[in-house]
Amino acid sequence: MTRYPTMTRQTYYYRYPRRPTMRQRSRGKASLILGAVAFFTSWLIVGAVFGVAAVATGVTARGRAAGGAKRPATARVGIAFGLVSIVFGVGVLAAMF
Repeated sequence: MTRYPTMTRQTYYYRYPRRPTMRQRSRGKASLILGAVAFFTSWLIVGAVFGVAAVATGVTARGRAAGGAKRPATARVGIAFGLVSIVFGVGVLAAMF
């Protein structure tokens, strides 16, 4: 007869990881939406502000999604859109002055 190890809190969560909560999933979506808004308004100066918000929410979503979120790629795409719009917004601002 095989004897199983005792089920501690650490072994339980290792075997059965927690599902991501709604808040963790919605931060990735918020980052994607803010990144898309920033990308399409990046020729305006306000696009850089949306880009900073997209990067900030994307980084927090990636940090909280380490527990096993289904689609951490939405946060990655939001970060990418945000960075592109920041660079483009700074370029437009530099071209104006």
